[in-house]
Amino acid sequence: DTMFGIDSLSRYAGTSSFSLDADNRPFDRDEALYLETQYDGEIRMADTRIEGLLRCVGEAGRGSETVVILVADHGEEFMERGGYDHGNTLFQEMLHIPLVFHGPGVPAGVIRSEVVGQVDIAPTILALAGAPVPEVMAGIDILAPEIPERAMPSGSTRSNTLYCVRFGDKKLVLESGEGATLFDLASDPGEIHPLPPDSMLVDSIVKYLTLQRLGNRSVVLD
Repeated sequence: DTMFGIDSLSRYAGTSSFSLDADNRPFDRDEALYLETQYDGEIRMADTRIEGLLRCVGEAGRGSETVVILVADHGEEFMERGGYDHGNTLFQEMLHIPLVFHGPGVPAGVIRSEVVGQVDIAPTILALAGAPVPEVMAGIDILAPEIPERAMPSGSTRSNTLYCVRFGDKKLVLESGEGATLFDLASDPGEIHPLPPDSMLVDSIVKYLTLQRLGNRSVVLD
């Protein structure tokens, strides 16, 4: 809690929860910085736990045959646009997450710039294990030498009315009742200057929302 600095004047100091309207005051930048230090502490705690897990794998003699994948489920907002928390928007601070592979079959020191998604993780694991990738899977092996440019959809975890799709540097956000907004991440990485929507990307979102969900519907999880 204190490794990355703590502001004792923060109204959240010493608590384990926070709310934008805890006392009907909005966050200011100092409060956001305090929450960032707590978030950094969470990351460090996870880092320490992962270190212990990997040490056990190594001590068991399985390190050389184990593929380790580090991924986040979402990003976090710290008042970059006046919001905080996660799941409320689809700006890049929400979607651009770490994805790191390490182990046999993974080229060392390679940084890929293609647009990929969490949907690609399972097919990539199967490919690394030498197992066939079922055609029903929407993702692809992202450690292949070449990755095709695809429309990559995303949706908000807290809303069934907020979706986006990215194709290269073009990103279109669709909010029910608000219409569609296009951003060019190459020239406008901060997503500040909206552009008129791109019909191809609008069609991609509509197709994504109307596709029948595939898979074995008879499986019941205990």
